[in-house]
Amino acid sequence: MDSTSTDNIREDVVSQVLGIDRPGRLRGMGRGATVTKLAFLQARDSHVQKLEATQAELLTQLEELRNVVSDLAAKKRQNDEDSTSEFRDISKGGIRCQLLDWYATDDVVIGEGEFCSSEPSYKIGRIPLGPNATAVTVKSASVVEVCVWRPSQTIVALGQAVGIKIAWPSDKIILDNDMNPSKPPNTVGSEAADQSVERVQIFDWNDENDMIVEGVLLSTDPKKIVNHVPLGPNVALVKVNVVVNPVAYLWRLTEKISLMGDALSQNIVWPIKMIHLASVSTPEESTKKSPPSGSTSTGNSKGAKQKCILLDCNGSGEHVAVGRVSSTDPAEKVHFVPLGLNASKVWVEVSKVDNAKVWKPNSEVTFVSDAVGTTVAWPNDKLILL
Repeated sequence: MDSTSTDNIREDVVSQVLGIDRPGRLRGMGRGATVTKLAFLQARDSHVQKLEATQAELLTQLEELRNVVSDLAAKKRQNDEDSTSEFRDISKGGIRCQLLDWYATDDVVIGEGEFCSSEPSYKIGRIPLGPNATAVTVKSASVVEVCVWRPSQTIVALGQAVGIKIAWPSDKIILDNDMNPSKPPNTVGSEAADQSVERVQIFDWNDENDMIVEGVLLSTDPKKIVNHVPLGPNVALVKVNVVVNPVAYLWRLTEKISLMGDALSQNIVWPIKMIHLASVSTPEESTKKSPPSGSTSTGNSKGAKQKCILLDCNGSGEHVAVGRVSSTDPAEKVHFVPLGLNASKVWVEVSKVDNAKVWKPNSEVTFVSDAVGTTVAWPNDKLILL
C-alpha cells in the first residue's frame, strides 16, 4: 500500500486509519506530547538548519576575504621594496643628505636629513611626490626660518619639519654617498618673474624655456591660505586660463590634481621666478620704452596710466615692483616733494622684492613693500613701459 509522507501530524497515515487523537494527547509520541509542542520543535529544527547554512556561507566568504587581503598586502610590500630598492641603504639610518635652499641661486646648505624615496608615486600625506622630487626625513635645520618647498597645514618653516618626512627638489639635495637621484635641468639663475595682475606665462619649474600655461596672477602674499596651507615666500597664486602642456606636473601637487591638464580654470601655486608677463620686455628694450630721460614737459599723463615695471634703483636690473605711471610733470609732487627732471610719478600695484629700497624714501615709505597702494617717485631710466 502506498503512503504519503507529511509533516502534519493530523494528516499522517495513523490519523487517517485510527481517527483524530483526543484533545491534549498525541498517539505514538509518549506521555506529555501535544500537537503544539511538536509543531514548535519542528519550527525550531528548521530555523537551526537555516542558521547553520548561513554560517557556513559566511565562513566561506570570510576565508575568501582573508585571501584577498593577504594578496594585496603582499603586492604592497613588493611595490614598496621596488620603489626604494635603487637607493636603499644597508644601514638602519638610511642615506644621509644635505638640504639646499630651494629658492636660492647659490648652493646654500640649510639642513640635513635622510633620503627616503624619489619615486614619483611615493606619497607624503596622501599627496604623490611627482617628478624631480625627493622624500627626505629632516634631521636638523641650520636655518630654521626658511620656508619648506611644499608647506602643509602644520609645517611651514624648516625648523618645524625636524623629525618629519617632507618633499624637496631633487636638484637641491646632496647625498653623502653621491648617489644623487635623477637631477632635472637646473632652474637657478632664471630672472625673477613679474607679478602683475595681468596675464602671465608660466614656465615648467624644471625647464625655464618650456612655457606650459597662460593665466592670471592672483596673489603673492606669503600669508594667503591656499588649500588650507600658507602660500609662502617667493611663491605666487595663479589662475590657469590656457593649458599648453597638459602632462606637465604641478609644482605643488594636491590630493586631486597632479597634472596641469586637470588644473584648467583652477588656482595653482607656482614659484615666482618661473612666472613672466605675457608681454614682458627684454632688458635691451628698456631704454627704448622708458620715459624720455631729458623730458621737461609740463604735460600731465595721469589719464594714460601706462603700465610699467620698476627696476632696482641700485642698478642690479632686478624687477622690484609693478605699477602704473601717473605723471612725468617735474612740478608734480610726490609726498609733498616735487618730482623733478628725469623722473616719473608711479602708482605701485604689486611688490616683487619687498626689501628693495625706494628711490626717495621718507618717514612712511622706505621699502617697496611700503609703497604698495600709493605713489612714489622713480627715475625714468629705471622704468620699463609695457
